[in-house]
Amino acid sequence: MRPFNYYQPTEIIFGSGRIQEIGTVVARYGQRCLLVTSPTGALNPLYERIRGYLEEAGVQVEHFNGVIPNPTTDCVTEGADLAKAFGADVVLGVGGGSSMDTAKAIAVEATHPGTAWDYLFFKTPPTAKTLPVIAVSTTSGTGSQVTQVAVMTETASRTKSAIYNSIVYPKVCIVDPDLMQSLPPYITACTGFDAFTHAFESYLHVNGTPYTDVLALEAIRLVAAYLPLAVADGSNQEARQAMAWADTLAGLCIANAGVTLPHGIGMTISGQCPHVAHGESLAVVYPEFTRFTYTSAISKFAQVGRIFNADLEALPDAEAAKRSCDEIDKFLKQIGLWLSLKGLGITQDDVVAIADNSRVLPDYRNNPRIASRDEIYALLMGGFERA
Repeated sequence: MRPFNYYQPTEIIFGSGRIQEIGTVVARYGQRCLLVTSPTGALNPLYERIRGYLEEAGVQVEHFNGVIPNPTTDCVTEGADLAKAFGADVVLGVGGGSSMDTAKAIAVEATHPGTAWDYLFFKTPPTAKTLPVIAVSTTSGTGSQVTQVAVMTETASRTKSAIYNSIVYPKVCIVDPDLMQSLPPYITACTGFDAFTHAFESYLHVNGTPYTDVLALEAIRLVAAYLPLAVADGSNQEARQAMAWADTLAGLCIANAGVTLPHGIGMTISGQCPHVAHGESLAVVYPEFTRFTYTSAISKFAQVGRIFNADLEALPDAEAAKRSCDEIDKFLKQIGLWLSLKGLGITQDDVVAIADNSRVLPDYRNNPRIASRDEIYALLMGGFERA
């Protein structure tokens, strides 16, 4: 067994009803809290409950509700300016990955010169001045509550990139499956498939470890069994709990291994076409990605294929790996994510730009089979129109 490291500093508070503890949790880290959320709407009652818990614990609250899907640098700056004006000493991100990532980026920009974009993974690292971040997840997909990643898009260039630094790990996260029961079916599917991709790509990752492999396989097993149930009936408590745990496991995987080719492409898609949700951008490339990659990771594709279909146990690894691509296709259809680029409003000109930029992020290098620019273009065109 080759040497490996595993690091996870986030305290995980998991279970139904645990949101009631948010006031005492935040009070451990500060007394002036910037609450970071998407615009008030369906989750407005939750935001008000959280505000009440915070105030009961003696924490003053300012609410930034300007988070947008695929958050931009403009969005982060708006929140950071509010944090500075308020004198925030702790940042609480509540929502899906967009809210939690924005909270992390705000925690950096509010305490450093320039903007959060100046502190991307290949630039100057943020320092210990970064405000402490607390995360509350309301979806089961992004894993951001347990990662050191804050993804954002530079508004002017439509380039998507990320802060990647241990300083932005949330100090504490609360994962309360009760908060996810009102999530609509399509968003449940998109975020749930994102959790699957985190686990699967960590499992395939050239720097994966025995530790992350164990977590990844359990997350994949849970998603395969419970995501269709959660999509069909959002009030299914067992399914919501299983998906919340799968999401957390998958987040722990990407924090210590990472993602591969589909995420580099998917992030470029969402940067070029911000109306495309992250889960959609992954689902649309997966059929071509699996067929491009499986021959370079036969045993792992075979193992995953057998999770989806136990009948593959009787087949040799090479055949089970090949069939795993069909099983993942069936799963995408089952959860309503059998998508095409054209159907998502992506043009052929967009495809050219996406192919040109999909290797800006280093994720493609972690794939068992490394793709050239032209191979990425071919993958994308393979999913441009889909029967």
